[in-house]
Amino acid sequence: MLGQGHQPKAVVDLASDCLEPVMHLIANVVTSKAGAWSR
Repeated sequence: MLGQGHQPKAVVDLASDCLEPVMHLIANVVTSKAGAWSR
């Protein structure tokens, strides 16, 4: 039960830390694919 209140925030922080590079990668892939499609 110890530190129960802090756990969700830590999980969210960790998830956002992990997701940020993934989101950048996806955005890069999407933009490059969109550029290839527009040609």
